[in-house]
Amino acid sequence: MSTIHSSELSSSELCMLWTTYVEDSLALCVLNHFSSVVEDPDVNEIIQFAKKISSEHLVFIQGLFKKEEIPVPQGFSNHDWIEGAPRLFSDVFNLRYLGHMGRSGLCMYGAAKGTSSREDVRSFFTTCLNQASELYDRVTNMMLEKGVHVRSPMITYPKAVEFVENEHFLSPGFLSEKRPLLANEIAHLSLNIETNSIGMTLLLGFAQCTQDEETKKYITRGFEIAKKATEVFSSILRTQNIPAPGTWDSTVTDSTVPPFSDKLMLFHVNMLTAMGIGNYGMAMGASMRLDLGAQYGRLLAESGKYAEDGANLMIKKGWLEKPPQALDRDKLIK
Repeated sequence: MSTIHSSELSSSELCMLWTTYVEDSLALCVLNHFSSVVEDPDVNEIIQFAKKISSEHLVFIQGLFKKEEIPVPQGFSNHDWIEGAPRLFSDVFNLRYLGHMGRSGLCMYGAAKGTSSREDVRSFFTTCLNQASELYDRVTNMMLEKGVHVRSPMITYPKAVEFVENEHFLSPGFLSEKRPLLANEIAHLSLNIETNSIGMTLLLGFAQCTQDEETKKYITRGFEIAKKATEVFSSILRTQNIPAPGTWDSTVTDSTVPPFSDKLMLFHVNMLTAMGIGNYGMAMGASMRLDLGAQYGRLLAESGKYAEDGANLMIKKGWLEKPPQALDRDKLIK
């Protein structure tokens, strides 16, 4: 049997490992708060499972980076969550948040494995992918059992195979009465409603307890952007008499005591914004109705500007850790 050549980490492998480390260090802080205030033992069981996953990821990447003589990112630590802080979100929201973690992990780790070559890195991301799948399944099954799971809207099953007969299928007059939505268009609208509603709840809680005024203003702006996007997507469904998935804004408590550092909350908002941009891009590519593409394009531009402002604020505060970067050859030459 031939021996597989083991090279240094490629740029994609290094990027994905670095990002996984930082995001899992953040997740561990959030999960520590959740576990300190959880009331439902069933939810706590899943929280502990998620904590175990994140901890294992950190240990593996730390070991690999030390072996490769790569600096381990600072990320987030116990200094970024405040032990003893009162509950900020309900157990139902915490469960939805965990489901979002699992769903995001399925996308991220699938892409990470697909861009990795080294056997040890591929094996690691395969494990991550399986863990994310199990987390998502556990959360979904529990939410179904507790009657709090929000499904995508139902549509009537097709009766026969059909083919598109003319170009008006894409957009009859663009701004005039539009054709019925396709199932995949409904799916993306529903997913973006759900992810924005999760973001709204998270940002509302963060805005209540953020100490830094600039950060509070930025987070409040993000809440309004997510709220507007949710209304846009919901109205598109309602015009077709399709019910929009529910939201969970009421699951934020009245606490104004921060469970996390301002640095963590601001980074978390930026991380969610990046995920949202990815969701809009995917939805735009999958939607054939031109009016939907226009809406996603507008929201992409708005979210991109918001993300840029968030990065600039992180830099201003001295909170943005620089990811691995290629050498500036022009600078070296000069």
